[in-house]
Amino acid sequence: MRPFLALAIAAAAEERCRFTIPVEVDSNRTVKYVLYEDGQDAMNVAVEFCASIGAINEVCHDAVGRAVMRRAMWQCDGRTHPHAPRSLVDHSTLGDVDYAPVERFTDIPEGIRHLRDHGYAVFAKAASAAQSEDIRTRLWDFFEERFTPLNRSKPETWDLLPVNEYGIMLLYGVGQSEAMWRVRELRRVRDVFAAAWEDEDLICDFGGVVAFRPHKCTDRWRTPERWYHVDMNVETYDGFESLQGFLALTDNTEASGGLVVVPGSHRHHADVSRRASTWWGVENPDHQFLLLQPNDPVLSGVRPKFINCEEGDLVLWDSRVAHANTNSRVVAPSSGDAPPPDVSWFGVEDGSEASPSTRRERAKRRLSTLAGLGQFSITKDCVPQLQRLVALVAMAPRARLSDAVFEQRKRAFANDQTTSHWPIRFDADAPRATPIRSASELSPIRRWLVGYRNEDEL
Repeated sequence: MRPFLALAIAAAAEERCRFTIPVEVDSNRTVKYVLYEDGQDAMNVAVEFCASIGAINEVCHDAVGRAVMRRAMWQCDGRTHPHAPRSLVDHSTLGDVDYAPVERFTDIPEGIRHLRDHGYAVFAKAASAAQSEDIRTRLWDFFEERFTPLNRSKPETWDLLPVNEYGIMLLYGVGQSEAMWRVRELRRVRDVFAAAWEDEDLICDFGGVVAFRPHKCTDRWRTPERWYHVDMNVETYDGFESLQGFLALTDNTEASGGLVVVPGSHRHHADVSRRASTWWGVENPDHQFLLLQPNDPVLSGVRPKFINCEEGDLVLWDSRVAHANTNSRVVAPSSGDAPPPDVSWFGVEDGSEASPSTRRERAKRRLSTLAGLGQFSITKDCVPQLQRLVALVAMAPRARLSDAVFEQRKRAFANDQTTSHWPIRFDADAPRATPIRSASELSPIRRWLVGYRNEDEL
């Protein structure tokens, strides 16, 4: 191996070992950040963080310590991630994915037929360019208001964007943000779901977003690969029971990363679901997220398909379909060559020559301090643009909504809660301590999508 390449790879490995974990510390949605650097002890990090927020107890120590340890094991030590049993960075482990363009349907009935046959479909131009720009702007407004001093023009602050390791945000009130409600109101979005369900009387989820920060700015922002899963347990639901979707707010290409599905796998859902439950040790039949074993037969039967789509497109898939999101398509450099020019995250950053003890002390000093995030450097030519941004959206017939879940949905709107993709179930984050809005603020279409059907229910 050439010396430069060895140094570059070492720098990349070190960079991956610097990360933040967001923690919602109170019922007012206040977010604090656990900061970790290579070489620190996970429990020491947890103890210091918990002390900084006034939670000097074993519950905080255990929860934060385990979260840090879990993240460090796969991101720093190269061990397998429990939801992505492959390398964090080497995209080649995703397997033989088909990146050929997919059909984008302008005709809704034609797209629905494709959805039924293949388990997924792309519906072109569900939002205009102006509508997409408005939603993006409002999302950034929400991010900057909630996660100060996050700044859309300063990528060096983007560690404050509290997405999880997959780039997903389903917390912090995002599901009740103005941006997300504007997605649900879009006429073509509602028309597509109505056609899919053959029912115009719909309710919506209160879902969140997927945001990929540009990993060419820093390797720590690259998300895991190969975490194929289904979002429906056959022991609870069988058949066409759940639709998931997103509105693309940026183009989804092999350069940005995006959704990968196994076409037609919904036809084998019963067997896939049971194998996944057995492998993952799921005993609760109401547990809907099921991770597939890496060598599950359904992954070798049909070539996985990357879903290319354009800004403003609506992508739907059947929850029985095996799927995952993946980051950008990158070919790893061979051991005999220098990194290709476009693999800019291999750059050596300032301070990388510091000793482990120096780095540990430096990390301790900045632990859980927002000002310290500036020391988590990024490349100087980093462009302030998210690599990928999509708004999650799902709808289902109102007739399937129980009275109990309807009551929970009413409180969720008032209490700033974000939910999973299931409108007819209630899987949500914790509510605020006191309501911050009332149903009287809802427009007629939003009231309808929550589930209200007459004034007496308000």
